[in-house]
Amino acid sequence: MLGTHRAASYLDLLEFIRRMVIRKFNERKEECRVLSSVLPPRVHAKILKHSKKSRTLTMIATENLEYELLGASGGYAVKLKEYNC
Repeated sequence: MLGTHRAASYLDLLEFIRRMVIRKFNERKEECRVLSSVLPPRVHAKILKHSKKSRTLTMIATENLEYELLGASGGYAVKLKEYNC
């Protein structure tokens, strides 16, 4: 990536790296503007995949922000306060 800048002075090298990072951030910002979701594409795809699987689960509220999910493979305890499953 550094190419001809490798032999440059440290200050020129740092300036090149700074510009490269700024350019990369701007590219990513532009990519994010066209997204239809607030989530990144990989996370959105993963949520859709798991949401299809979760349709077979039955949810039972047990206590304050605690739930039990029952499915064919067994049950799961979900504690939203503790971000624990």
